[in-house]
Amino acid sequence: MVEQTNQNVKLNSFLEENKHYIETQTPMGNFLKVTLKATVLADRQKYREIADAALKIGGKAQNDSFLLPKDETKTLEKALGISQGYKLLILREEDIEQGGPQPRLKIIDDQKTRDLAASIDMDGQRDPIDTYPSPLGNGKHRVCEGHRRYTAIFGILKPQGKLDFILAKEKNRTELEAWQDAWLLNDKEDLTDYEKGAYMLQLQQKFPNEYPTLEAIGKKLGISKQHVNQLIQCYEEIEHQTQKTNMSTRVDMENIPERTVREARKAPEELKPAIYEKIIEGDLSSRETKQFVEAVKAEEAPTEKTVEEKAALLFEETEKEGKKLGRFIDKLIDELVPYYPKELIQTVFASFSGDKVTVEKVRDCCQILVDFWYKRALDAKTLDADLAEAKKWK
Repeated sequence: MVEQTNQNVKLNSFLEENKHYIETQTPMGNFLKVTLKATVLADRQKYREIADAALKIGGKAQNDSFLLPKDETKTLEKALGISQGYKLLILREEDIEQGGPQPRLKIIDDQKTRDLAASIDMDGQRDPIDTYPSPLGNGKHRVCEGHRRYTAIFGILKPQGKLDFILAKEKNRTELEAWQDAWLLNDKEDLTDYEKGAYMLQLQQKFPNEYPTLEAIGKKLGISKQHVNQLIQCYEEIEHQTQKTNMSTRVDMENIPERTVREARKAPEELKPAIYEKIIEGDLSSRETKQFVEAVKAEEAPTEKTVEEKAALLFEETEKEGKKLGRFIDKLIDELVPYYPKELIQTVFASFSGDKVTVEKVRDCCQILVDFWYKRALDAKTLDADLAEAKKWK
């Protein structure tokens, strides 16, 4: 007779108590997969009772079935790699609140998430999400790592009526510790440079005392200050450019590598939309982007102007000088009126209306005219008579 272990007793007791609800039993190494009847799945209260009973003996719920350990040395926590300091939880969607750290900015219903949902639907959730208690003290939980699994279960499987809870391993953390752990726990290879830059900027804005400089961020995350700055600039540049694009283009832009964005930033602002469009269409590398930007800038560089273009610019400058001269003449006439007839002054300066002149030229001309009139009067021996006549004007 084989002596039963304590876990064997618990397992057999569970199977006996729920034999009317069990459809099949399938050995799986150190675990036993138990599939429930369809009638149980329709009865959420009974399903919850069985799930709680399975959890008490170290089991794990997986849609319409449970994984139950046959050996107490192979508990669910050990099998799932749950280390000391963590506790295993089964959470509903309403148990989880938003607001936790999220290096991966957007978890959407993409192919990767749908594939994960299909895997969970078939084989169950293999890896618990990582959570921590809400800092608000409301009994809820925040996700530190596992946002894609959260979306796969509550965004895809739950609406299909297949699964309405998620396995979580929880550790007590402060909000700062959670944000720091999120960077360590998430797969950085799966993050875009745009997402990395956004995370670093949020880290500095949310915890300015702990991360007052880019150097402090780099030291904590294990990267150089220069690269931190490049990633943040990548995020800010894409945010700036995507304000004028549609959603589909925005998603594509958020996947552009930092080195490519760095080259695109060197282009004139008015040319950037066309350059980013080319980057997305052609999937350009940073080297190809650099060559493309240089080519576009060369096409936009000023060339030698034609005679017609030079004439147009000269005419434009003359118009500006004309306006300047007009203001000068008005002022000068006001100053000369006490000494000369206004009609004469206006006639003299009207002769400059079609010329490109300066204030200095006007002054010189005035002096020349004065000299000319004086010499003519002198030559004609009329200076004394002209002076006597002038005295009568006033």
